[in-house]
Amino acid sequence: MTLGLTTHKKSRRRARRCRSHLISIPFVAMLLAGSARAQEDRPANLFPLEGLVKSEMAVFELGEAEFFRVWTREEGVGPFFNAPTCANCHFPANGLAGYPGLGVTIYGQSVTGSDGKDLFLPAGGRVLRTFSNSGFDEEIPEWANAQESRKTPQLMGLGLVEAVPDAVFDQLAAGNGGRVVRSPETGRVMRWGSQNQVATLLEFVRGAYHVELGMALDETGPVPPLLNWLYLLLLDHPEPVIKEAVRLLVARGEVIFTEIGCASCHTPTLRTADGPFTVNGTTVDIEALQGVEFHPYSDFLLHDMGAMDRSDVHLGQAGKQEFRTNPLWGQRFDQNNNFHDGGIPRYPMIETMLRHDGEAAAAREAWQTLTTKEQEALRRFVSTR
Repeated sequence: MTLGLTTHKKSRRRARRCRSHLISIPFVAMLLAGSARAQEDRPANLFPLEGLVKSEMAVFELGEAEFFRVWTREEGVGPFFNAPTCANCHFPANGLAGYPGLGVTIYGQSVTGSDGKDLFLPAGGRVLRTFSNSGFDEEIPEWANAQESRKTPQLMGLGLVEAVPDAVFDQLAAGNGGRVVRSPETGRVMRWGSQNQVATLLEFVRGAYHVELGMALDETGPVPPLLNWLYLLLLDHPEPVIKEAVRLLVARGEVIFTEIGCASCHTPTLRTADGPFTVNGTTVDIEALQGVEFHPYSDFLLHDMGAMDRSDVHLGQAGKQEFRTNPLWGQRFDQNNNFHDGGIPRYPMIETMLRHDGEAAAAREAWQTLTTKEQEALRRFVSTR
């Protein structure tokens, strides 16, 4: 399947050649089937990628309506679920991230394998659902000996991350010591989830329908997850907001950020592929996603964070101390969480920095040598992203 849309515009990010691509008729039919009306009052912080043409904006609006749609029990929600709509957990006012204290409980079984290595079963963990329309509460089973709360992820700019070629992550790993993990099925570099336990954004969305909404996808069909996936693909990233009164302090903080080694893992700039990319058997050919430099402040790789962040809940191919570098974009939304597993609220930064260990120990030690004013400059810089 090819997802391609006609484009005849220029983006301020780069000049674009005029090319013509067509969405296949069956795909259009899937998009339009049962679609709801798009948001009339779009939250001011949620906006589509620059350079989208009319047909692409129409797809964005269909996906937006699906994201905010409230599902009912009669439509398939439950019997256990965490919310009847995506927006319940991914708040628009918070850059589509969860507030502190709002996350999911992941549980499973921590065991030692025959080779002596730590295992967590099942590999992706199980999510405890907190609501029920069956009259019975879901409970953590007796076989589960490990559980942990993980934060609701921020969703802006994810299409750009999806469009980064695998080779870029290989290069980053060679340069900064992070670890790449690949999908056992497709070989694609995995970049989603707190421990890179999900290979593609579409898989993440489908999992949310199945787990968070409790919906059986074979009954609801492919349309809702595809529409939501397209919305996330076309949703732009958060831009920094810097007040004039602190501009110099923020600029100093950015210099310190690099000097003490934070930028080694919190990579400031990535670039998407120059042409179409393929994911889950679908070729995505949208020019607004091509050849774009963006600033997530993450390498999206696994790093050993040391004993300070050891967890019995380790998902996918990650070890107990390995977490994906948490992107720093979106930190300007006040209620975001800083650390990789969401365990520490955004302020104070001192707790976040002290929890960096393992591969990040050198940066933590360098931070501890900073003056109070320098630490405040660094905090100000991060808080504007």
